[in-house]
Order: sequence, then structure tokens, then C-alpha cells
Amino acid sequence: IMHEDLVPHTRYNYGWDFIPGISVIKRFGERDSLTYTTNYSIRGDYKYDIEMPDAKADPGNEWGHNLQWLHAGKKWQLLATMDFTLKGKTDENDARYREGQDWSGGIYYNRVLSRKNDLMVYVRYVAGGLTKYYTDVSWDTGGRQNQRFYGIQWQNKMDEKNTLRMMFNVMKTSG
Repeated sequence: IMHEDLVPHTRYNYGWDFIPGISVIKRFGERDSLTYTTNYSIRGDYKYDIEMPDAKADPGNEWGHNLQWLHAGKKWQLLATMDFTLKGKTDENDARYREGQDWSGGIYYNRVLSRKNDLMVYVRYVAGGLTKYYTDVSWDTGGRQNQRFYGIQWQNKMDEKNTLRMMFNVMKTSG
């Protein structure tokens, strides 16, 4: 918990979620597959501020889509993903808004270097859409937020019980 001079309001709660979904997998030989997943998140309202008992948020539902291709080789694996999330309207106290739709994609590569050593490299991009606020007149505010994630991990299995992992991750954001 942060000091109130740094963060005036802290959300201590989040509503319930019910997320039914379905996945369809098409295999191409022994090592390759294409997967499509869709889910619909039904999100419940919640009270979020202990200092303001009437502070309430009713988040909009979300419809998510994911498409991924996987090559699962013996010595290396490659996963490419594309995601899209369509967001519903949120009511929060006197404000009503719809968060922007999110697009994201990533590439993840794993390679077995030796019996005890593995390498993992990834890059991921997230494009967040504009948030639209609704009153008597609707308008767009703010801007898009784009995020780029990069990372590398080396792993060494030292013995049966111990594994050493060294990771380097970078996140860059704009907007």
C-alpha cells in the first residue's frame, strides 16, 4: 500500500468475472498447429475505494480473440500470436466510457542449446486504442498507447533440484 500523498486513491477490489471460451486447433503434421481462441468476459461491478463508500465501477464486458501458430520442434520451438480485444462500455460513478480496442502480437523462440542449457527470446507489441468518453456529446480523449516488449532468457539446469535463470527484459511505451 502506497502513502496517500503519493497515490490519493487506491483500488482495493475488483469485481467478479465469468469467462466462457472456446478453442479450435488445426494440426499440420506432428510439429505444427494453428489455434483460434475466442472468449467473452462478463465482468461484474465493484466498489473500489474504501475512503469513498459510494465509489463504484461497472466495467464493460470484453470479447477476446487469439490466433496462434506453433512449431514444436525437438530442438527449437517458435510461437507467433495475434490478439484482438473488443471492449464494452464502463460506468464509473458519473463517468461513462469505452476503453479502446487492443491489438497485440508476439513472437517467442525457444532453443535447446545443450542437455543443460536453454535459450528463450521474445518480442511483443501492444497497440491500445483511444478511450471514448460519453456525456451529452461524445468525444475522444487522450491518445493511443503502444507498448513494445523485448526479452531474452538463458537457463542452466545445475542439478536435479536447482536451475539458474538469467533474464533481461525491456518495455518501451509511447502515447
